[in-house]
Amino acid sequence: MVNYEKHSSAIKYDSKKLRYELVDPLAIEGLTKVLEFGANTYAVDNWRGGFSYSRIIGALERHLIAIKRGEFIDSESNLPHIDHVGANWMFLSFFMKKRPDLNDLWYCQGQKKECITTTSKS
Repeated sequence: MVNYEKHSSAIKYDSKKLRYELVDPLAIEGLTKVLEFGANTYAVDNWRGGFSYSRIIGALERHLIAIKRGEFIDSESNLPHIDHVGANWMFLSFFMKKRPDLNDLWYCQGQKKECITTTSKS
């Protein structure tokens, strides 16, 4: 039997691991609700099929503009626009890291598909 009183402070080597406890659970809950809405409307993981960067940015901006206008709930999903912003951020983050072939941003035309900066060629 282990004497738990003797070990008041356990050692755990996790200083180099991601600190997921820093992520807000309400944000994750909202993101999950938007993803569930998408799964029910289209299909589970439909987004993984790929969207061009510009389409995702357009959707993200539409939700941001709605918030700027004072509209906080999306009329189609009845979920907060800010949670749709989170979903679109997640999609774009994934595609920018894993799907450079979907990059259709105007400043990348004629450059390598992994172009992710706004610097122009001289």
